[in-house]
Amino acid sequence: MHKDYKLTFEWEEQAVQGCREAQFNLGKMYEEGLGVEQNDILALKWYSEAAKRGDIQAQCKVGACYEEGKGAPRSVTLAVDWYTDAAKLGNREAQLKLAMLYEKEAGIAQHLSLAVEWYTVVAKQGVLQAQWKVATFYEEGKGVTQDLPLALEWYLEAAKLGDIQAQCIVAAFYEEGKGVARDLPLALEWYIEAAKLGDIPAQCKVAAFYEEGKGVPTDLPLALEWYIEAAKLGNIQAQCTVAAFYEKGKGIPTNLLLAVEWYTEAAKLGDATLQFNLALLYDKGDPQIQDYALALKWYKEAAEQGHMNAQFNIGSLYSKGEGVSKDFKMALYWWEKAALEGHVGAQFNVGLIYYKGEEVPVNYRLAHEWWEKAAVGGSAKAHSNLQGTSNEFSTASLQNKKWWDKFSAISLVAKRVDGLKANAKG
Repeated sequence: MHKDYKLTFEWEEQAVQGCREAQFNLGKMYEEGLGVEQNDILALKWYSEAAKRGDIQAQCKVGACYEEGKGAPRSVTLAVDWYTDAAKLGNREAQLKLAMLYEKEAGIAQHLSLAVEWYTVVAKQGVLQAQWKVATFYEEGKGVTQDLPLALEWYLEAAKLGDIQAQCIVAAFYEEGKGVARDLPLALEWYIEAAKLGDIPAQCKVAAFYEEGKGVPTDLPLALEWYIEAAKLGNIQAQCTVAAFYEKGKGIPTNLLLAVEWYTEAAKLGDATLQFNLALLYDKGDPQIQDYALALKWYKEAAEQGHMNAQFNIGSLYSKGEGVSKDFKMALYWWEKAALEGHVGAQFNVGLIYYKGEEVPVNYRLAHEWWEKAAVGGSAKAHSNLQGTSNEFSTASLQNKKWWDKFSAISLVAKRVDGLKANAKG
């Protein structure tokens, strides 16, 4: 369109005389408010005039106006009519919009089959969106009889245009033998295509193929390379796998420092189990990487998310003074957290602290309660301690009863005295 909006009146004069180019230009100016006040009704009027004279772009515009209800009430029927006129004249935009409109109105079976028909017309012109639609319709049997080989053909067309998702689907078809003979080498080829474009699931697939020797000879170093690619993009599973390769020396020399690095990357993403496992490496792992302070840090990260084994192990570090000063009160704090979550070892340890009076007053009643919980949970040590200390617990219970009886009697006397005093004042 000419940029000189002063030509409006000139175009209007030409439009009135039947010039379809001028009519289309006026429609566009009113639609977009170019040099005139925006007006959907006038836009539709002039687009319609141009459309009646065979202007394909105008026919598309009129179809869009009726589809969207711009300048006139929404009418799917009129939108279809105008899109069809333009589509039959080879306008790709109209063909795609017509297909999309038929799909949207899929409540009528005939509409869905017409959607497939027009999507196919556009797909043959190399339009990725349409190729995808045709492929999924044939895969799912929507509007057509299900045809997996034909679905694969269309996914292949999209894959050849560099569509990552289509490449992965093609790979999966060949991997699973879906609508085609199973072909693992060909599946790997397509996974590699997607992997090279940075698709994380594809990178993990390629790595797994080389790790397991699927369709190719096993190649652990190459598998590791692909896992690293996915790990660098932040995939937790890949990061853990890379760490495990280095930890176990799988196809490469063992490297605990690199293992810890990758476990740390994964743990930073907040998974409590990974944080606990990393802490465990620092706590009980090889002397080369043992670090109680870092163990405590990662145990706490996991413990704050309710990981009871992490809570238990923090208590153990405090009880032994590993990485921190020995502190039975802190040990009790963390063990009680784990005990309340149902950790049997923690329940036993809490009972033991109360029994021995480790930086807390001796409390046989609490010791007995926690050991009972631990025994129910299957702790043989708790069961043994309950049997071995039964006399102490009985004595403690009797002493507690005598003390309570005495306290109750004193309280009762005090209340009576207060009552007499109150009456005397009255």
